[in-house]
Order: sequence, then structure tokens, then C-alpha cells
Amino acid sequence: MKANNKGFSSILIIILIVVVIVIAGIYLAAKKGAAPSTVVTSSAPMQTTKDLNNASADLDNADVTGLDTQLNQLDSDASSF
Repeated sequence: MKANNKGFSSILIIILIVVVIVIAGIYLAAKKGAAPSTVVTSSAPMQTTKDLNNASADLDNADVTGLDTQLNQLDSDASSF
């Protein structure tokens, strides 16, 4: 009688391990697929030197003080995958 119980316990443990692995796989697949999408917008074409000067001025006035911090944070987040 005890031999049957030992065999049943082994099968039950294997089934539980498989279920946990499947649930973890589903969770990780859902988490990976839920990455935010980025929207790429196209800008108007540059037709005159005034357009080019305006774009250059916009780039010169852009605030990039926190850019290094944000890039380092993204790098550390990406390395955890």
C-alpha cells in the first residue's frame, strides 16, 4: 500500500512543478509582450533655410540635463532581462 502512495506522490510533485513552470512562462510572455509602443511621427520636410534655422534653434533649446540619468536607468532596466 505504501509503495502506491510513494509513486502517486512523485507524480503529483512532477505535475505541480510542470504547472508552476507553465504559469511562470505565461506570466513572462505576457509581461514581455506588454512593452509600451513608441509612436513615430514624421515632421514636415525642410524647404527653406528658415525651416532649417528653426529646427536648429529647437535643437539648441532642447533640455538634455536629465538625459544621462534616464539613459542609465534604461540601461539598468534592460540589463535585468
